[in-house]
Amino acid sequence: MDLTDLVEAVRRHKRILIASLLLAVIVAGLYVYTRRETRPPDKFRAVANVQIPAPPPPSRNAPQPAAVAPENMPRQLLRGQPQMALSSAVREKALSETGIPKNDTSVLFAAQLNDSADIITLTVTGTDGEAIAKLIGNYVNGFADARRAVSQQSIQSGQQGSQQQLNALQSRRSALEAQLRPRIDPLPPIVVDPQLTSATNGLPRSQQNQQQQQQAIPIIPPGADSTTTQMLFERNALANRITAIQLAIADASVNSNAPNSYTETLDQSGAARIPGKTSSSVIPAAVIILAGLALGLASAVLIDRRDHTIRSVRVASSTLSSPLLATTPPPRRGHPEFAILERPESARSEAFRKLAATCVATDQLPQAIMVSTPEGDTHDYVAANFAGALADLGLRVALVSTSPSQAWYLEHFTVPLDGEGDLSRLLELAHEGVFNGQATRHLAWTDLAENLLIVPPSPEGVLDVPLDAFPPFLESLQRSGVDVTVIAGPPLLEDANATIVAWETRSVLWAVQVGTVTKRAASEAAARLELAHVNPFGVVMVGAPEA
Repeated sequence: MDLTDLVEAVRRHKRILIASLLLAVIVAGLYVYTRRETRPPDKFRAVANVQIPAPPPPSRNAPQPAAVAPENMPRQLLRGQPQMALSSAVREKALSETGIPKNDTSVLFAAQLNDSADIITLTVTGTDGEAIAKLIGNYVNGFADARRAVSQQSIQSGQQGSQQQLNALQSRRSALEAQLRPRIDPLPPIVVDPQLTSATNGLPRSQQNQQQQQQAIPIIPPGADSTTTQMLFERNALANRITAIQLAIADASVNSNAPNSYTETLDQSGAARIPGKTSSSVIPAAVIILAGLALGLASAVLIDRRDHTIRSVRVASSTLSSPLLATTPPPRRGHPEFAILERPESARSEAFRKLAATCVATDQLPQAIMVSTPEGDTHDYVAANFAGALADLGLRVALVSTSPSQAWYLEHFTVPLDGEGDLSRLLELAHEGVFNGQATRHLAWTDLAENLLIVPPSPEGVLDVPLDAFPPFLESLQRSGVDVTVIAGPPLLEDANATIVAWETRSVLWAVQVGTVTKRAASEAAARLELAHVNPFGVVMVGAPEA
């Protein structure tokens, strides 16, 4: 489908497009209105930066067991701090005494370690400013309590392990000394490792290294055998290891009681207001409207594709093999009307006057012309107003009605009392040769159009006389002063006599109303005229925009 076909489809189904756009605009308006009415409430946020101090650096004393080594403490205290701050226990501690329910999902907690890894930022957000201001302090205290509990538990666990190891080492030392006393009495004094004392702390590094090379070497009495020597070395090592563990236990006890060894609040803000905002509704509203437009266009194209009726002048002209002579508005009241007589200043009357003027200007208007349609009754409306428009131009016109459904033609006309009757009777008189040059006295007339006469329709609705009566009938009308005879139908595909009437008049004006005649019916009607060697005079489109 090219752009021209799309424009035609939209024009023919513009009501669908307008309805889709209107619905989209309504939906977009409701969306914008509801978004404005549901503006989220203001929120409040409080922030605290808390430092997580690491324990003092490890002692430079003798090496200590890994289970209680102070250098392991920072890893235990700093690992998983955000998870600890967001735990349910810390949350419950923070919410206590604030008046906020524990299951209130509007209060949000956040915790994030900074790049320095020893400062954690605690954040609380909610809709109650006073409660949030109080909540941030509780949050910091709850986090400190959680760290204190974890630290104390870790220290206590390390102290218990160290004490058990200390008891085992002291037992081994006592047993070893009991074995040495029979060999050496008295036992030599213990040589303390310099790293366990502070004696070397103030010395230059060269002297410290020299003393460390001499560390922990026991005193060996002269004459001691190898077994005794080995036992003395083990006794001295046990004594130094016992001293180191005792120092470590003491350091842990001191660290557990040191102030700010768990958290230190660096700064804490009050509850800052965060205005509630809604995202812009312009783009969603525009998307809704564009979707409505796309839906309308798609619906118009789809319906047009499924519609096999003639809806454009181009299709009508090509299908019926006839030139387009005029486009006229449909009847004002939804059913055929004599617009030329009833509303002479209307656009409908003006359209038929243009049609009549075009037909006369071609200089090819026949003396008798049949107005027909492939199917339907559009020809009734076109034939009546076409005849009236020709009469307005000064031509004497006879309008021949062929169906009882055209009785509305006579609404403004007077039927002669001495007339011979309807179309069937007049055709019979013409067939008998008694329809003479005074034929017009048998026709209906009106003061609204002096040049327009009407042949009343047959009440039976069937032309029950030989159709060869039409030539003498038309000849009698011509001798009576009728310039043009307009025959209103019948429909070419709905009446078997229609083709015969067209053949006898030799001229057909097609009347096609938009959306009522299928392309297949129009092609069949055009084929019948071609077989009858009848040349169509032209096409009048009813309901199409003016070309």
